[in-house]
Amino acid sequence: MRSLLLLVFVALVARVHATSSFIFDMVPALEEECYMENLDARSSQNKLLFRFEIIEPTTYDALSVAIRSPAGRIVDSWNRTTRGHASHTVRESGLYYFCFTKLQGSSKRITVMYAFDFLSVGSRTMTNYPASIASVDQADPTNSIYTDLEAQTVQGKPTKMGFVEFSLAGTSKALIQEKTRIMLSLSVEYTSKPSMDLTISHVKNGLEHPMSWNAMKTHIESYQSSIIQGARAETGGVISFDVTDLVSETLKNDAQSLAFSIQCDEDATARMSGMVGAPVDLWPIITYEDIGQHVMVEIAAFKSRVWDLKGQLSSILSNERHSRNVAESANSSVFSMNIVVNIVLIFMGIAQVFYVRKLLGSGY
Repeated sequence: MRSLLLLVFVALVARVHATSSFIFDMVPALEEECYMENLDARSSQNKLLFRFEIIEPTTYDALSVAIRSPAGRIVDSWNRTTRGHASHTVRESGLYYFCFTKLQGSSKRITVMYAFDFLSVGSRTMTNYPASIASVDQADPTNSIYTDLEAQTVQGKPTKMGFVEFSLAGTSKALIQEKTRIMLSLSVEYTSKPSMDLTISHVKNGLEHPMSWNAMKTHIESYQSSIIQGARAETGGVISFDVTDLVSETLKNDAQSLAFSIQCDEDATARMSGMVGAPVDLWPIITYEDIGQHVMVEIAAFKSRVWDLKGQLSSILSNERHSRNVAESANSSVFSMNIVVNIVLIFMGIAQVFYVRKLLGSGY
């Protein structure tokens, strides 16, 4: 019985993540070397974990590193560094590229440690795509943009707001079970700050067509009373909101659609992917997900925390190693200088002896 439980536990863990770790050498400078990982993004909470480090770097060793999504977007990047670690929520399935470039001035050969992990908890049972997307601008109150979702807040007041509406026609109430989680996911293309807060509000009366600032003025003036959730956003990232309760209530009331507004919760600007010019994996979506066994969620959360801890420990050890090397170099320099100084003093002493003997020998 114990063996059977162990096998079940191992199977659960195997579903949670897939890892790869190895060491490789880089010789040519300024030549990009890429490694690929095939990811299957089954839920809104897919976590990409990545860590790298130059093993025993010298003072001038440095790398430029970039993670690219299947659509070619930069997920994360580092410039002129010896190490780095990252944890990102991703939505795109396919080949992710992890590219390294050795910079000029580095050693002829450097050895790099590469570690990758991918966590995916639960599985998607259904996906809703938007029926309508629009952005309205206070500066142009009679028109709207139907390509991207844009949000902007100036001096605490929204000047641009994004709207997205989903059709729930034909969606069965039976989809929502005890372990079902319904998520609204948005792909962030740009933020004016390295990190900023975005919120979503429920548009209770739906969207007014044709869309414009004036048409949605009633909601814009009262959106704060219907804020559902907030999330921290950054360029190239993904933000997700749990809308399980709202979707469940909407289906119980036999409503046919559900609309949201997206706005900045601070003085900043943000742009999210729409349905024009963006891959399908980056469109705004509502996903119905079976979160599965609670132990799998706990395992994934624990592994993510351990990964971050490993990255922090790696930085601490690298800094300690660098400090030790600097101290040893300083001690070596001081030792060498002491030898030189002592040799100079010895020669000066010998020279003085010969000089005194010469003076005494001349009868002075």
